[in-house]
Amino acid sequence: MLHSRASSTEEQIQFFRFADGGARIPQDYGESPVIPNSGFKISLKVTKEEGRYYLHVSKEGFANNGASAGTVTGEPSKIEVK
Repeated sequence: MLHSRASSTEEQIQFFRFADGGARIPQDYGESPVIPNSGFKISLKVTKEEGRYYLHVSKEGFANNGASAGTVTGEPSKIEVK
């Protein structure tokens, strides 16, 4: 969980699993097939600049849980927290 301190950071890993009721592949978080190239790491950081707080969000390909690293398009975000 992020806090409003200037040094607050968090990293989350993410990957996707496949489910299809018509093909009888149930949504099972432990057993559904892992989608290739769906691994990511999401980094969140709070900074304080000139008395204002900003949330920085970035995403990078990151192999995890059997998924290889995904491809990232776009740039990191910087959002003012009001």
